[in-house]
Amino acid sequence: MGTPPPGYDEDWVTHTIHCHGFASLSAAEEGESVDSPDFMLLGNQWRMQIYPGGDTAAAEGMTSLFLYNKSNKAIEIDYGFSVNDGRGKRVAYKRSGATPRNFAPVGGDKDHWGSDLAERTTLMSSLVNGTLIIEFRMRLAKPTASVLPPFIPENPLTKMIQEEFLRENYSDIIFEVGGGQRKDNVKKVAKTTPVTFPAHRIIVAKFSNTLADLCESGAGDNGTNPIQIDNVSPDIFRLLLSYIYGMTISNDNMMLHTKEIIDAADRFGVTSLKLEAEASLVKPRYSA
Repeated sequence: MGTPPPGYDEDWVTHTIHCHGFASLSAAEEGESVDSPDFMLLGNQWRMQIYPGGDTAAAEGMTSLFLYNKSNKAIEIDYGFSVNDGRGKRVAYKRSGATPRNFAPVGGDKDHWGSDLAERTTLMSSLVNGTLIIEFRMRLAKPTASVLPPFIPENPLTKMIQEEFLRENYSDIIFEVGGGQRKDNVKKVAKTTPVTFPAHRIIVAKFSNTLADLCESGAGDNGTNPIQIDNVSPDIFRLLLSYIYGMTISNDNMMLHTKEIIDAADRFGVTSLKLEAEASLVKPRYSA
């Protein structure tokens, strides 16, 4: 009835134990305990064990409380126990912690869990007509939500450089490839159509000292003079330039034009591409 208070969770179930004559229980001997009657919660049978003078691992002056699973099935739960005084004020509270507890079947290695509850003097001052009233609360452990790793974006620089490949915007050099004489047959000589490639001096120069020197000597101050590239086909130069911009040459192109790529990479000082092309030559030998 009514509106649940903040923090109220309907998954919790409770059981109250009245420990009559608590004051008369011996606290002189550490490790001596008293058992409660068995009770049922969440389909399992349970038993509380109280150590008035603390269990063997307890701090001095503390009373310890343990919860035992008395059923033949394991169960994982969150649980807690509390003590209220005669005016309803909570004077002691313990919870299983941030991690749920897995109770083994009865007789198992971990069929019980517990801890120090409170100082015995505190409990003694909270008795109700000589009775210590302990309330157990428990609920089935909820599935742990998978923790997703934080989203960390990749460095976009490589993609941004690749997007500038062959873009005229912001390009400051132009390569002109082809346009020389080409023999179609022994009787005819034709002039090939040159192909232009807009590029960026700073990117090209970082990869190839040879192309950097050509840029310095042939492009002029404003970069409007096309830089002539001879003795390499436009298709091969395009592959070379795409590699300089961080792209990968496909296996088909690498296998089809291996020698031309090696020659161009060697000529323009793109050593890593030359090594990659040379490696593609030996792959078939080891594929059988």
